[in-house]
This record gives sequence, structure tokens and C-alpha cells, in this order.
Amino acid sequence: KIFDLLGKEIPFTFTQVNQNTKTIQIPTGKGIYFVKIKAGNDVFVQRVLVY
Repeated sequence: KIFDLLGKEIPFTFTQVNQNTKTIQIPTGKGIYFVKIKAGNDVFVQRVLVY
């Protein structure tokens, strides 16, 4: 899930190139977004800057 700074969820398209490479395309403008990545039982929150 991808959220903006206000906590609003942003739709995105997710492309898995191979086992190790995943590409996320965000149809939105510049800014800072937070990406929740779930891998198995672990959840990572990654801050992403779009410029």
C-alpha cells in the first residue's frame, strides 16, 4: 500500500520483473510517499521521494 503524507491511500500499478526486482508506478505528482511492503510476515515501511 502507498500513502501520501496525509495518510491517503494512493492507487498504483505493481510490476514484478523477476524474483528480486519489483517496480512500482505511482500515477501522481511529486512529493514524499510512504510504501508499505509486506514480505511474508514482515512489514516494511519505506519512504519514497518522487521528483
